[in-house]
Amino acid sequence: MVDDYEFDSVQFQPYLPGVFGGLTALLMDVHEADTQSTILNGLSAVIAYAGKQVSEEVRSVLQS
Repeated sequence: MVDDYEFDSVQFQPYLPGVFGGLTALLMDVHEADTQSTILNGLSAVIAYAGKQVSEEVRSVLQS
């Protein structure tokens, strides 16, 4: 769980591209505001807990 008290961003690093890519792809596919809000909350948690390690993933989404 990303918002776990003992979250370790180093251990999460291998999963970051898949999680971030999957959430952003899902965000583009849904149309309900509640669903979009839930996905954005998940992305926000990933960004907050992964810190600088997520910068490459964010950059790739912004470029596409």
